Amino acid sequence: MALSDRSELVSISVLGPVRALVAGAPVALGGPRQRAVLARLAMAAGHVVAADRLIDELWDGTPPASAANTLQSYVSNLRKALAGTVPAIERVGDGYRLRTDLVDLEAVRFEDEVADALGGRAAAPAERRAALEVALARWDGPALGDLAGEPWARGEAARLDELRLAAMEARFDLLLADDRAALAVGELTAAVEAFPLRERLVEQLALALARTGRRNDAIAAVERARARLADEL
Repeated sequence: MALSDRSELVSISVLGPVRALVAGAPVALGGPRQRAVLARLAMAAGHVVAADRLIDELWDGTPPASAANTLQSYVSNLRKALAGTVPAIERVGDGYRLRTDLVDLEAVRFEDEVADALGGRAAAPAERRAALEVALARWDGPALGDLAGEPWARGEAARLDELRLAAMEARFDLLLADDRAALAVGELTAAVEAFPLRERLVEQLALALARTGRRNDAIAAVERARARLADEL
């Protein structure tokens, strides 16, 4: 069954707090461990994750005796939340996977859109910028939200967050190359506030300020960034 054939499209995102939409409406996903099951399967992007591995990761290597039954309960609850004629979570052997023909994974879409834009498949600069803007609009905060600090999530959260920043920087480069420094200043100011140690964003902000005749502000932005970096060190 193709994704477009479903009457109730399911969308799952880890680009921010873990969330799911069914037919465009948010659904309750339960507590942290239950949401972690969905996040972990979404990260696997259709590949099977062994039940034993899920249990080990959910309970950080010290699962209770009831862990297998609890995991089955989590999966059952998630299947109900992602209601459809065919379950979106499929049991395969001794593990589980998301049916990617039934589920739209926002992180996969984001990565594909960024790859298209940065890889030059969207040739015109305006098309590349538009593709990056669509991709970045999928985000709603740091990857994996409150689950990002879990041992099983840290690496993937860091990877996605880094890709988001790279996409932001590429978009700002395109704005500056298109003589849109005035438009970029406000967004870059906010981006530097959010990511004050990101040197490339500081450089882009300084360039945008200089191009709009605000040389003193550009120098001040660089000096603030240096002071912050010194404080961190």
